[in-house]
Amino acid sequence: MQQSQLVNEFSNSFKDVLATQQQYQRTKAAADKLANDFSKFSTTNPTEAQQLDFAEVQKSVATLGQLGEQLNQQQSHYHQLTQQLAQAEKAERQKKTKLIICGIVVLWVLYLVF
Repeated sequence: MQQSQLVNEFSNSFKDVLATQQQYQRTKAAADKLANDFSKFSTTNPTEAQQLDFAEVQKSVATLGQLGEQLNQQQSHYHQLTQQLAQAEKAERQKKTKLIICGIVVLWVLYLVF
């Protein structure tokens, strides 16, 4: 994989991670608000609270869990790309270093010959 491709994929992955984190934070805040509101409601109306269907609350919690899993996957992919990019940069530096050393040796040999 070329370095420019790695950089592009790294950039896209980073954007995905940020978007997923923002969505996760919004969903978590909504779930927390829902839990607080329900807690207040159940305190003031305990009999009505027992009769409510918890399907929507469970759906919100399941969505939050899915977003957390997606965030973990995106972060894992992001870290893999980071490692690949670091390896590509290291290989590029080694290649350039070898070229510089070869150039110096050639110049030194030419200096000795002439």
